[in-house]
Amino acid sequence: MAGMIESIFGKTTSQLAEERNIRNKELTQQFADLAAKTKSSPAGAAIGASFGTSFAQGLLGGLGLDPEIEKAKQAEEQQAALNEQISKLDSNDPARFYLISKAYQSTGDTKNAITALQIGQELEQFKKEGQMAAQTAQKEIEAKNAFLRYSQTKSDEDKANAIALGVPVENINALNTRSKKDRYMAFGNNLFDTETEQFVTLPEAEKETKDSYASVTIGKDRYGILNKNTGAVEPINSTTKEDAEQQVQNTRNLLLNLGRVDTKFDQIRRARDLVEEGAAGFEYGVAKQFPMTDSARLESILQSLLSEEAFGRLQQMRDESKTGGALGQVSNIELELLKAALTTLNPSLGAKEFNKQLGIVEEKYNNVRRSLLGEMPQINWDDPAYQGKVKVVDGVRYLLGPDNEIYNVGGVE
Repeated sequence: MAGMIESIFGKTTSQLAEERNIRNKELTQQFADLAAKTKSSPAGAAIGASFGTSFAQGLLGGLGLDPEIEKAKQAEEQQAALNEQISKLDSNDPARFYLISKAYQSTGDTKNAITALQIGQELEQFKKEGQMAAQTAQKEIEAKNAFLRYSQTKSDEDKANAIALGVPVENINALNTRSKKDRYMAFGNNLFDTETEQFVTLPEAEKETKDSYASVTIGKDRYGILNKNTGAVEPINSTTKEDAEQQVQNTRNLLLNLGRVDTKFDQIRRARDLVEEGAAGFEYGVAKQFPMTDSARLESILQSLLSEEAFGRLQQMRDESKTGGALGQVSNIELELLKAALTTLNPSLGAKEFNKQLGIVEEKYNNVRRSLLGEMPQINWDDPAYQGKVKVVDGVRYLLGPDNEIYNVGGVE
């Protein structure tokens, strides 16, 4: 549906002419074959073929005024009118798909009508979300600038202006009451230093924090987690400072647990070394029974990867994670793919195939790891696990989650 549509309303005159031409040739050949069977001499066959050709052309020849041609012309006129309308709309304009849906509906093609309608609705919702995000970003910039002016002037006028633009009164009052421990205040992905009364860069903020994550206040009873490595501040569902600190500790625990699982999956490199030394192959099933063999060492690595310490810990971290939306859905799917990849590892298939299996395990583990850290992984959207769940609409990829909700997972490169 990206460009002009050739035909929604039925066959065009050119399509009808092509069909008739094919039927003409078929009938001509049939008459020629019949003549060849009924005439014993070559001349008789030639006469029969000539008669067949003339008969078929008389029967089907010409595309004059007839019901089929009139219907085809009407279809062309309707299609031209529709193309004229949609040519004035952007390719990702929901109104474009609503017009196409209406056209399909008029022909009785309910399936395509519903598909076009759903795409239009999805794009309309996506457009609304984009507009809201842009408006929110603009308001944050205005609030940030107003807050900065008040921090410098402390005038009643600038204070009133900052409040009117959405700066929490608590943030304004906190300028004179915050302790050194709570020195930094968050504005979106920016930090405000209440001592210097300036928005600061991450290196400056690092001087006052002890590790990669810390809690920051973003309003009354509202807190966020500061990631020192990126400078991002993620709002969290906490109403007390103590709860916010607990979530910071949870983030540290996540990294600690990931480090332990990393140790398990780092063994894949050792597994590849053992494969190069001949540990995989048809003799693997027997050789692994003997201690101190490369096959036995490889078997030990596989059992470690399948252990509760590895996959079980990953599953627990995913269950405890509050990541939702598109990233949460992708994380769930990739975790299942990792489990499937682990359980199908089979060195008996030989070095080449087993190394391919190890590569899939590495890919899926890295995807799960990235999603747990709040990053969108590098997904192979052609994987059978995503068939029927992914749709690309005008350069944007959407994912249908297990909850039957549609998630925007980003643009298509």
